[in-house]
Amino acid sequence: MTKGRPDKLRPIDLIEDAFHAARKLPAETFIPYFLGTMPFLLGLLYYWNDMSRNAYAKEHCITASFGLVALFVWMKAWQSVFSLKVYERIGRVDMLPRSVVSVLRLVAAQTILQATSIVVLPVAMIMTIPFAGTYAMYQLALVHDFSDELSLKQMVRYNFYMAWHNTFANNMVLLIFSVLGLYVALNAAVTLYGLPFLVKMFFGIESTFTLGGFNPLNTTFIFSILAVTHLCIDPLIKILFVLQSFSYRSRATGDDLIAEFRSEFNPVKSASRAVVIL
Repeated sequence: MTKGRPDKLRPIDLIEDAFHAARKLPAETFIPYFLGTMPFLLGLLYYWNDMSRNAYAKEHCITASFGLVALFVWMKAWQSVFSLKVYERIGRVDMLPRSVVSVLRLVAAQTILQATSIVVLPVAMIMTIPFAGTYAMYQLALVHDFSDELSLKQMVRYNFYMAWHNTFANNMVLLIFSVLGLYVALNAAVTLYGLPFLVKMFFGIESTFTLGGFNPLNTTFIFSILAVTHLCIDPLIKILFVLQSFSYRSRATGDDLIAEFRSEFNPVKSASRAVVIL
């Protein structure tokens, strides 16, 4: 792994590349992401409603909390698998854990590291300036090669180095995605609020929302909007940081040249590409 200074990345180029890569990825690539994230969001919604409305919530609060922790670990492990699968598609190299030891390293590293984000990211957000670099470090850690023998401390240091040398790009990317997230949230709110009334209008089906009125400011509705927005925006953010990781690592490994050489492989094209690369 190189210690050289990575090239400065342009935020607009990163976002365009992320959208382009998302369009080119086959649908099955996204299965690990949704397999990990949707159970956690549903579990979090159930936990929120249960703890706020159930009169007997105190009796099973600890058990439910441990269940939510298990879903969080499940989510981060599958998000790491998703990020590694995207890296494999882009770089045409093997990144996914192929042994039991590598899988255990992945789960253990993500459990220990990502659990700290619950405390560290809010603190970084209050401090404002270090938030983008800290957030980028946690995203880049999902793309770590767990066949590598680096310790957790070395992995964190490596990803921090990569994140903090693209501070401006990461700040602008988060700003742009925040605006995009607001737009998606507004669309999700209008759709979720109007859907019961559209069903009633076209099919004559009454529901609790149309019969008793509906307050859009209740916490369940707001959480549902945030969950839908997260599912729309977060995969793009993951892909963007995979691209950032790929760009940085290619300086030492030449993976970008290898990927170009291997794409659409046939002897004639490969020979011509080899001549151009040389």
